[in-house]
Amino acid sequence: MKNLKLQLFAFIFLAIFALACTKNEDAIPSGKYSSGVFIVNEGPFQTGTGTVSFLNRETKMVENDIFQAVNGRPLGNIVQSMGIQKDKAYIVVNNAKKVEVVQAWDFKEVATIQGLEMPRYFIGIDDNKGYVSEWGVGGVNGAIKVIDLRTNAVTKTISVGKGAEKMLKLDNKVYVACNGGFDNDNRIFVIDTQRDEVIATITTPDNPNSLVLDANNKIWVTCSGVGRWNGSFVETVRTAQLIRINPANNQIEQNFTFSKHGLSNLIINSAKNILFYTHDSKVFSQNINSGVSTNPLIRKYFYGLGFDTQTNLLYAADAGNFVSNGKIIRYNPNGVAVDSMSVGVIPNGFYFR
Repeated sequence: MKNLKLQLFAFIFLAIFALACTKNEDAIPSGKYSSGVFIVNEGPFQTGTGTVSFLNRETKMVENDIFQAVNGRPLGNIVQSMGIQKDKAYIVVNNAKKVEVVQAWDFKEVATIQGLEMPRYFIGIDDNKGYVSEWGVGGVNGAIKVIDLRTNAVTKTISVGKGAEKMLKLDNKVYVACNGGFDNDNRIFVIDTQRDEVIATITTPDNPNSLVLDANNKIWVTCSGVGRWNGSFVETVRTAQLIRINPANNQIEQNFTFSKHGLSNLIINSAKNILFYTHDSKVFSQNINSGVSTNPLIRKYFYGLGFDTQTNLLYAADAGNFVSNGKIIRYNPNGVAVDSMSVGVIPNGFYFR
C-alpha cells in the first residue's frame, strides 16, 4: 500500500509538471510591444520605406519606425498591412514582394517570406498555417498564398479573382474580397481552410474590398463601385454598395446603394452591431439593423479606420499630403475627437493588442 501511494504521488507530480511545461510552452512572451496599438505606415510611394509605429495606451506616447529601431534596417516599400498569429507579427511589404516576420512582443526579426507578387494582407489560419492575399503579376492575377508558419515558406497557391484583397475567417472557411486590382472584379471567393481549395464564389456588386462579421454572424461587405477619370475629376460609372451576406447559404440578403462610387475601410465596434466606413470623403456609422445614415459621423477624409475594443475608441488615419508624416486621430464612437498623434508617412491601418 505504501508503494502504491508513492507511485500515485509520483504520477500526480509528473502530471502537474507536464501540464506546467505545456502551459509554459504555449505561453506568449511579454515585452515592450505586448500591449498597445500598431500603426502601419505605407511610406512614400515607390521611394523610401514604409514603417510601423507603436502607441502605448497608458502613456499615450508613440514610437515611430520600430522595425528600423530594433533591427537596424528598413522594412522596404510599401508597407501595406500587418497581422499577428500567436507570438509572431507578419508585416506585408507590397512593392518589395515580401512579408517580414518578427516577434510580436519585441519586434526582433525572425524571417522573411519571399515568393510573393504584390502581397496585400495576412491572416492566420492556425498556429501552423497562414494565408497572404496578393494581386499577382500585373496587378490582376489574384491569388492566396498558403504559408507554412513553421518554415515561413509558400506551400501552395490558390487562384482567385482579380485583386485579392482583405480576408475574413469564419469557422473553417475564409472569404476573400476581390476588388479588381488594377482592373475590376465582382466576386468573393470562399476557401475551405482544411483543404486549401475554393469551394464557392459569391457574385457581388463591383469591387468588394472590406469584410466584417456582425453580432448575428452575418458578413457585411463594402463594394466601391467603379469610377473613371474624365480629364478633370473621377466621375461615377457605377455606384458603391453595402451588402450583407448570409454565410449559411452564401446569399446576399440585403443591399444598400449609394449615390456615388467609393466605399471602403469597413470596420465594426466591440458589440459588433455598429458599422463604420468611409464614403465621399467622410466617415459614416450604421447600426446593423438600420438603413444607411445620410448624416456623416465625421466630415473628413481618412485613409484608414480601426476600432479598439479595449478602449472603445475609433481610430482614423490622416495621411495629410501623402509626402510628410501623417497622424492618427482618436474619436469616441459618437464622432467626438479625443486626441491625435503624429506617426509615419501615409498611415493606413491599425492592429490592436
